[in-house]
Amino acid sequence: MGKIVFKLIYLFIFFVGMPKVGAQVFNNDSELLQLSMEATHAVYNWEFDKTKVVATKIKEKIPGHPANYFLEALTLYWQNFPFDFESEVYRKHMALLQKVSDKSEEVLEENPDDYEAKFFLLSAKSMMLRNWDDDGSTMKVIGELREMYKLFVASSELKKNYSEFSLPSGLYNFYREFYAEEKPVYKPVLFFFKSGDVEEGMKEIKYAAENASYSKAEAYFYLCYIYYRYLDDSAKALEFQHKLMELYPNNLFYVFKSAEILVLEGKYQKAKPLIAKLCASDKVYYKLAGMTLSGLIEELYHKNNEKAWEIYAECEDMLEKVNTPYARFFKTYIYVGISDFYHEKGDVHNAKKYYKLAKEFDEWGYLKSE
Repeated sequence: MGKIVFKLIYLFIFFVGMPKVGAQVFNNDSELLQLSMEATHAVYNWEFDKTKVVATKIKEKIPGHPANYFLEALTLYWQNFPFDFESEVYRKHMALLQKVSDKSEEVLEENPDDYEAKFFLLSAKSMMLRNWDDDGSTMKVIGELREMYKLFVASSELKKNYSEFSLPSGLYNFYREFYAEEKPVYKPVLFFFKSGDVEEGMKEIKYAAENASYSKAEAYFYLCYIYYRYLDDSAKALEFQHKLMELYPNNLFYVFKSAEILVLEGKYQKAKPLIAKLCASDKVYYKLAGMTLSGLIEELYHKNNEKAWEIYAECEDMLEKVNTPYARFFKTYIYVGISDFYHEKGDVHNAKKYYKLAKEFDEWGYLKSE
């Protein structure tokens, strides 16, 4: 149960993006506000050269502001996702987030009502917690959860005045009640969390997607994910997937997740250009994602099982080069494909072995359709 409770808290407090609204600085300077919006879009669309240019302009206007360190940390995140947790760039990323946290806390010591500082602090700490969760630093996460939860609940009240707050509030409202209904066994634990509202949560996330500037990308991604993973509404998921690709066509992670849904929904021709983009990447993670989806198309569309198995076998070898928890996104497809291969060959032992692995990483409920 402890693991599930941690996951719930983590989902409630996590959201990533440029700091959500600049109450004191950004909103009082239209040029700075426009620059921050340009920088945010450039980061999410992987236009890193443009990000660098815009970031320099922001730094000139507000030297020493937490926004500068956060923008640099966010840029490093998307340039290197998924991180090698032993790398120097990961350590630099975490050091920048710590600087954002320290600078924000300094501001809050002088002015506890500074909205900017609250959101820079929440954004930085949320990102740090996710990284610690991914790199296995569980005790660091546990040590921060209580304060993070308090900070989140206090900040979510500000959504009445600022649209950017709608995303974290919406995520909390949705997941708090959805988990309680989907898994009643956890209701006694969730009693200690502030109540939520599924419908209100979805309204807030949609509002953020349509009206927010800084949290727009994350809002569209979560709408796509929630409708597909939890609400079983593929039409809505595809609608938001299409919007995500319109806004951020260069973001290969969004390309991957969009192509994945298209393949699972049988939209193979629409998926193929996205898969080709993944396979052309010089980053092993995205190349592997593209090859995995290519294997699915060979299996499900062309009915060429031999070709599909060849691809899955190559993908399994490539998994050794992708030491990241985010490899879970395509392990199910690889393992169930290999399981089918052994099943057809009469190797029951290996068929069961790989099916068990596939089930362990089944994010979308793919095996239910098998």
